[in-house]
Amino acid sequence: MLFLNQEWIGNPKVSFFSIAIVSLWHGVGYMMIIYLAALQGVPQSLREAAIIDGATPFQNLIHITLPMITHALTICFFLTLNSAFKVYEVVFGLTGGGPGRSTQVITMNIFEEAFSSNFRYGYASSKSVILFIMIMLVTFVQVFVMKKREVEA
Repeated sequence: MLFLNQEWIGNPKVSFFSIAIVSLWHGVGYMMIIYLAALQGVPQSLREAAIIDGATPFQNLIHITLPMITHALTICFFLTLNSAFKVYEVVFGLTGGGPGRSTQVITMNIFEEAFSSNFRYGYASSKSVILFIMIMLVTFVQVFVMKKREVEA
């Protein structure tokens, strides 16, 4: 019970983990539906043929199941990475960027730069463009790498 008896949002060392837990809880259901749909799309005949050929359950997972659900891995990785770059509402709702600035994310920094205290719209706009370019580059690299590994059924 000592683990639960702490400042989850007020302690700078723990507040980041509390935000991560809430973000994980927020997105895990959606990803689970995507993975379940992908797993149901793996043909049972491939698994049975591998078992007949003497494949272990681990080999079955590595050589049959994972290549067949790579498209779902691509989608989930893209959605998770994209939402991680754009997280704002969870941080703003839980901590407001605090304590101090220990949980401030780039989107919150852009908002603060433009609307809260500094009113530097051009600077915030340039930060937004750089964030967009970063997300675009990471997305293109990720889709390019994952598309090579996809298998058609």
